[in-house]
Formats: sequence, C-alpha cells, structure tokens
Amino acid sequence: MAQEKSKTGGGKASRFTRRLEGGAGVSPPAEAETPEAQKLQRVAEPVSPPEKTVRVTVDLPRSEHRFLRVFAAQSDADGMRVMRAALRALAENEDYASYVQESLLTEAE
Repeated sequence: MAQEKSKTGGGKASRFTRRLEGGAGVSPPAEAETPEAQKLQRVAEPVSPPEKTVRVTVDLPRSEHRFLRVFAAQSDADGMRVMRAALRALAENEDYASYVQESLLTEAE
C-alpha cells in the first residue's frame, strides 16, 4: 500500500518534492514580497567561505596600544575588529584615505 502512494505521488515526501519543483499549484506566500521577507531571503543566500587570513604583527607605543584597547572595549569589540574596520574605512572612504596619506607625509617631515 505504501508503494502505491509513492507511485501515485501521494504522501508528504512527494508534496514536498512538488513544492520544491514549483508544481502542484502551490503559490508562494504573500508575505514573501514584504521588505522583511526580502531581507530574510538575502540572508539565506549562500555565503562564500571567509578569505584566508594572514597574521600581522604591529609594534605600538604603550599609549597607542592603551588607546586601541580602550576604544575596542567602549565599542564592545576587540582590537583586531577595530583594526579591520579601520582598514575597511581606508579602502572604502577616499576622504579618510587622503587624510591618512597627508598624516603620513607630515609625520615623515
């Protein structure tokens, strides 16, 4: 009897298969068009594996190290997250990158 159900397309597994294939007259729920549902769909998209990391050692004066630790603690982060955010800002913000370049030039003088 169970074999007959699977041959005729009955049962939960076959309904699930038809839904995945878009058949059986199943229409998507109306809430799939709301912004919240769209955000959830984007979040559910496959994410590429994280890029391989490279360890970097930076020697800092005590005062700068203390500043980094205090800033990170106030931001509820660790020092590496702060440094990564600063590097992203350099890459994404031309004004900030120019400011840092000017600072480097004046530091060298």
